[in-house]
Amino acid sequence: MNLDHPIHIETEFEALEQYIAKKKPSQIVVVMDETAEKLCLPLIGHVIPEDAHPFVLGSEGEDVKRIEHAHALWSGFEDVGVDRSSLVIALGGGSVTDLVGFAAGTYMRGVACWLVPTTLLAMVDAAIGGKTGINLGGAKNRVGSFSAPVGVSICGDFMPTLSARAIRSGYAEHQKHYLISKAAELEKTARWVGPDAGLLAETVGASAEVKMSIVREDPLEQKARGGRAVLNFGHTAGHALESWAMGAGEDLTHGEAVAWGMRVALELSAIVAERAGDADGSWATQDKIAGALREEAAHLAVAIPCPASLVDGAEAVSDADLTSLWTTMERDKKSRGGRVRWVLLEQVGVATAGHEVGFKEFRKAVEAVQLGR
Repeated sequence: MNLDHPIHIETEFEALEQYIAKKKPSQIVVVMDETAEKLCLPLIGHVIPEDAHPFVLGSEGEDVKRIEHAHALWSGFEDVGVDRSSLVIALGGGSVTDLVGFAAGTYMRGVACWLVPTTLLAMVDAAIGGKTGINLGGAKNRVGSFSAPVGVSICGDFMPTLSARAIRSGYAEHQKHYLISKAAELEKTARWVGPDAGLLAETVGASAEVKMSIVREDPLEQKARGGRAVLNFGHTAGHALESWAMGAGEDLTHGEAVAWGMRVALELSAIVAERAGDADGSWATQDKIAGALREEAAHLAVAIPCPASLVDGAEAVSDADLTSLWTTMERDKKSRGGRVRWVLLEQVGVATAGHEVGFKEFRKAVEAVQLGR
């Protein structure tokens, strides 16, 4: 399956306008949440035909990604006569692009979908790569599909519409791309602590390209140790914390959860590096690598604090909470036979997937993160 798709860095949405003029869709549907309708639609409205159908979702954030909302979109598509020659435009953050991409990709076995991400997180991650999905039973992205959009328009002019928290949340995925690639274009944001979004706006295209280049090499995440799986760095523990927060009714963004998950993964990576040094006698080299990995974790703690009560300010996480997180990770779609598999860094810029790390080491890593070691 080819999941490659064009990414357009643009402010006037010329590429989208040209696509509409060339393809002449039978129907155009624009799906957005209320925030995007108010703050972002005015920036893109000049390229949307007057006879387009606006669909405004009644929820925002992760609550959008439910089967009820997918069903509502399918029914809406049916009502306005969407067919295989129509175009669905998703305008919003990652939750909107995930949901709309899923709904469009499954309706009539696939209707063309153009993504217009309006948050930093969506610009560098959620809208890139053709993964779509909704949540099920408190589990992140349990139901989904691979469905490439016909285009993605990334516009830095949306950045002023974002809160400082939303920018920090997006920085998590932005920094993840630096940690797994050490791309030279992202070095200028490697120690960003916000809230000014100027540097991030300058490098958003480079960040999106890091992800897209990895997707091109392994679109369906089939390589065992590398490939697309390395994009899950920080997501093993991060998704578990995010699922816990959804169940507990706590306010936690995806980026905040992933940043915490990366801190845990960085500590695990440091533990593995130190173990390797003990085993082959290269302690000095491996100790230097471990120190660099822990420096990255310390930076994330400052740049993107985690507000979840499970971890915020606590010197230790209870056995019950640790077990709950571990159980969620055992059910993760990346696990095999109930064995939790991790993406770890051999050093900054070198990520490998498929590491099996046990509960004991997970506990040690979480405790180290909590104590700021």
